[in-house]
Parts: sequence; C-alpha cells; structure tokens
Amino acid sequence: MKLHQKINREVAKAFLIVSCICVLILIPWQSQKSKVLNQKLISLMQTFITNDISLLANAIFEKRTRAINIRVQKILEIDGIESVYVFDDAYRIISDAPKKPQLLQGNLHFQKARVNNLDSWTTTNSLWYLQAITAFDETLGYILIEYSLADMEKKENLSILLFTTIIVTFTLVLLLLTNRLIRKIILRPVDQLIESMAEIEKGQYGRQIDLTSKDEIGELAKKYNSMSMEIDHSYKQIENQNKQLNQTKNLLDSIINSMPSMLITINDQCRIKEWNTKAEEAAGIPGSKAIGMVLDEVFPIVGKQMEDIRNVLKSKVTQKFSKVSLMMNQKLCYMDMIVYPIVSETVEGAVIIIDDKTEVVRMEEMMIQSEKMLSVGGLAAGMAHEINNPLAGIMQTANVMTNRLTGKMDIPANRKAAETAGTTMESIRLFMEARDIPRMLNVINESGKRVADIVNNMLSFARKSDAREASHSIADLFDKTLELAATDYDLKKQYDFRIIKIRKEYEDNLPPVPCEDGKIKQVLLNILRNGAQAMQEGGTDNPMFIIRAYFEKEKKMVCMEIEDNGPGMDEETRKRVFEPFFTTKPIGMGTGLGLSVSYFIITENHGGEMAVESRPGAGAKFIIRLPLKGRG
Repeated sequence: MKLHQKINREVAKAFLIVSCICVLILIPWQSQKSKVLNQKLISLMQTFITNDISLLANAIFEKRTRAINIRVQKILEIDGIESVYVFDDAYRIISDAPKKPQLLQGNLHFQKARVNNLDSWTTTNSLWYLQAITAFDETLGYILIEYSLADMEKKENLSILLFTTIIVTFTLVLLLLTNRLIRKIILRPVDQLIESMAEIEKGQYGRQIDLTSKDEIGELAKKYNSMSMEIDHSYKQIENQNKQLNQTKNLLDSIINSMPSMLITINDQCRIKEWNTKAEEAAGIPGSKAIGMVLDEVFPIVGKQMEDIRNVLKSKVTQKFSKVSLMMNQKLCYMDMIVYPIVSETVEGAVIIIDDKTEVVRMEEMMIQSEKMLSVGGLAAGMAHEINNPLAGIMQTANVMTNRLTGKMDIPANRKAAETAGTTMESIRLFMEARDIPRMLNVINESGKRVADIVNNMLSFARKSDAREASHSIADLFDKTLELAATDYDLKKQYDFRIIKIRKEYEDNLPPVPCEDGKIKQVLLNILRNGAQAMQEGGTDNPMFIIRAYFEKEKKMVCMEIEDNGPGMDEETRKRVFEPFFTTKPIGMGTGLGLSVSYFIITENHGGEMAVESRPGAGAKFIIRLPLKGRG
C-alpha cells in the first residue's frame, strides 16, 4: 500500500474516531440536559397548580364540577400542556380536559402512578405530573397533568444535529487540510525521492533532487543527493574494475585455452570447476556440460589415476605422473600428468595439467632405434666384410664342385683323373647319387645364398641405397603387395594368407609418394607375413587385416596403417620389436632382422617414420609415414 493511501486511511480513521467521540459526548450531555429540563417543567407545573390548589380543593369539596372544569381549562391554556385530569379521593375521574379525548389513557397513567407511588414520569413525547389536592391535611383528590415534549425534542434533536454537523464538518475540513499539508510537505518530496531511486535502479546514477527546504525532508534530500553522487562515483569505479577484471579474465582464458596442455580444475569432491579447450577436444564434451560433473565420468582416461588425485587432495602434496599409457580415440597415447593442490583457506581442490607426450615418446623410441641401428650398423658392416671373404670362397668352391660333379662329367680332365684313380666316371656318378652328394651341394649353394642375403641386409644398416626413387601410388603398392602375400602358403607353419579377410580404407585423391617401390613392398610384405603368422599362432577367430592409406596435411606425409585383430603384444615386446636380432619366435624360426630392416628402410632410406601400437589381446597396428619430398 502506498504512503498517500495509508495517510488517507488514517485520516478516515481519525474522522470516524472524532465522530464517535462527539456522539459519545452528546448522548450523556443530552440525557442530563433532558433531566434538568424535566425538573424545570415539574417545578413550573407545581407553580401552576399551587395557585389553583385551594380553588380546586373547594370545588371538589363542594362537588362543583363546572368550577373544576373552568380551572382545568385555564391550565390547558398554558403552552405545552396537553391534558389535565382531576380525580376525587376515591380515585374516580371527575374532570378531564385533554386537547384530544384520552380518558382511558389518563386512567391508565393515574393507576400506574398510584400503584408505583409516582409523582412524575415520562412517556413517549410526554411528561406526566401527579399532585394530591389537600385541605387541612386531608386529601380531597388528585390532579394529573400531561406536558408535551414533542416540540422540545424536535428542537433538541435539531440542536444536536446542528452541533454534530458543525463538529464533523470542522473535523473533516481540518483533516482534509492536514492531508493536503502532509501531501505537500511530505508526500511530494517522498515521491521525488522514489522517482529518483527508480532512476538509480534503472542505472541512471548521480540523479539529484531539487529540494531547498530547511526541514528534515531537505536534510534527507541533501543526504540523498550526496549518496547518489557517491553511488555514481563508486559505480564508475566498479565499472572500470570490472573492465579490468574482464580483460584480465579474457587474457587468462586466452592463455589457458592457448596452452598446448590440458588444464582441468577440480574441487575437493573431484568435480570439474573449469577446463580449457584442449581438455574439451580430448574429452569431446564442452565445458558448459562438464562443469559440476565428476572428473572420471567425463574424462575416463584419468580413471587409473583417480585414487592418486584423491590422495593429492588429502595430502596437499604435488604429484607428477610420467608417460602414463592410455587409449584415447582408439590410439595408444602417453601422457605426463601433474596434480597441483590448491592451497587456500576458502577454496579446496586441485589443478591438473596433462601433456600429450605421445610424439615425444615415439621420437625417443625412434632415436633409441636409430642409435641401436647405427651401433649395429657399424658392427654389421665389419661382420659383413669379414663374412663375405670366406663366404665367397665357399660359394665359388661349391659352384665348381657342382659343375665338375653334376654337370658335364665326361670332360677329358674328369676321365683322366678317374682312370688314374682306377675307376670310371659312371662309378663316381653312381656313388654320388647313392650318397646324395648332389643334394648336399644344392644345400650348400642355397645356404650360401641365404647367408649372402643376410650379409646384404646387414650392410643396409651401414649405407644408404643407391637405387633411384620414383613417385608411386601407395594404393597400388598395397594392392600389389597383397597379391604377392596371397601366394604365401606355409605347410609346415600351417597358415594360408588367403583365408585372412582384407578390409581396405583408402582415402580418395592420395598424392603419389617418391619411394623405392621394391623396398616399400618388402616392408609391407614383412609386416603382413608377421601379422598372419601371429594370428595363426594365436588361434585368432576370423583373422582380418585393415589396410588404411590417408594424407596428413599438417605433416605433409602419406600415412599407411596395417592393423590386425591378432593376439597383440605386451609393452616390453612393443618397445623392442624393431631391435635387430630380437624375435619372439623359437630358434630356427626367425632371424629377428625383418622388422629392423623394415624400420631402417623407412626411416633411413626414405626419411619417414615407423611405429607400432599394440596391447595384449587387442591386436597390433603398424603405422608408416612417408614424406612427399622424398629422402634428403
């Protein structure tokens, strides 16, 4: 309810109260006034009767009715007297002179007065007076007079009404004037204050009120003007501070979101309070949805470290976790994680910084492999040269023996030597066939060739190939290698490449890559054979290769992936898979040079990258990247 409504209500209350007070005062005053007036009337009637009492007594005693009536008529001539009744001592009416015939009423009032021993009483609009008529202390009769109060009551009521009207009008006028003064002196300034406050509420700070009165309202206006200016000044300061805070916040947000690391802030309940763009990209969930949720629910890749994170929240001690392996976007990744506790009296929680170290780990592994290759390369070169000399002699001698004993045996030199020994060439041929010497010579030749191939592979560690490069389609290289692999069938190892399902995922419009096609096919075939053997040995149901080829714009390299659904490998095996002479196969089943030579061909001969991702029971994926510019 507004103030002016409250004032009007209070004015109405005051008006009603004053009216009630006037009525309450007038009622007893009027009652008392009526009593005084009745006494005066009774005294007046006593005076009237006293003058005629002796005459009435004589007339009653002598029973002169006419004389009694004459006296009664004279009393009726008095203004206000309505009726006069005369009774004898036996209470019989002997004369009545009402202005209106009321004999029965006179008898009734007389009987009432006699029974109740009354000498005066009032009825509606009338005052009754009864007096005994005596002579010599003897009651001769009674006179009953009725005085009309109707005119008197009209005058009194009119007087009361007039008085009340004057009081009420005066009170009402006074209250209205008071209300007007209150509105002028108080309400209007208050309305101005309210309007100004409403303007301040809308943001129009510094509003001033033009009030020059020297009363309390004026002082209030001065205080308000001063307060308004202070608010305006404070608001401008707050606006400047907010601008600075917003600028600082935007700068911090930009810095945080520009960080190459994932940054996550959590509270003491491990619920996310903030995270940057890198964390959003890694989790695939925007910050607006992630805030307030438990960390491992929206960021499951930290699930293994949740207990350690909770320990940091309890102990308030920073912890660092290096090269944590985890799967992200179906790829094996390595992360460095640092958990910083927030040390504050009002805030509890922690800041988690996660750096993707996958490429660093890959580079470290490649550097280790390269160092191993370089160290082994020097050893391989020396060993190759040392082996080449006796190997050449063995292979040359084996070839000569094969030619002399299995070729043209009937040459003169052979016959002469046989005759000198006392035998024939036919006998010698039969002897060699019986002793399986031709087969042994073939074994010597095949073994020599195999050793020669091993030596050539070892030499590839120490020098680059001089073969010329040409641009080739990776898809064509894959298809040709798969055709070659399809002919691979090993009865002893009981595997057939043709039963393996092949799924190709080639990106359209792949650019040609400068490379040595023969060596690239050798690398691809090596990986396919190893994978096929692993799936056969692991008893993989529905063995399958997924062959991918796509272009990486950032690195400007064509990427080839060969993924199988075989038994996979543990972390230790995965790290050593490219080491020379490292093999998981039994003795005699593998040399351990296939993947190491393949790694060397890709990294050294073509300036590319080669890596493997694998987990036990989850298959293996070999990744090869070749640059578009060719080797340097």
